[in-house]
Amino acid sequence: MNEAASKALFTAAVESLPEELLTLRDWTINSKDYPVLDVSFVKEGHKGRVKMRCDDWDELPPSIVFLDPVTGADLLAVARDPAFEPHWRCLGQL
Repeated sequence: MNEAASKALFTAAVESLPEELLTLRDWTINSKDYPVLDVSFVKEGHKGRVKMRCDDWDELPPSIVFLDPVTGADLLAVARDPAFEPHWRCLGQL
């Protein structure tokens, strides 16, 4: 995918996330610098943090790294699954 187009689509999708949704789900966006989206889940009992690398947005799903919620250190990486349907959007169905 064209990098400029991918960045534009990523930025549009991330910027369109309603603040009400983030508040309702107790999500905090730590970083949204293309191609990385770093999100903390702060709800009691469901705390966590993930870093999603969204190269080739929205042609391929993101690669995901689970992070330590306090330090941000990498804990576990999850490889991309290119078998996903081509126009899958990691945030579009929220």
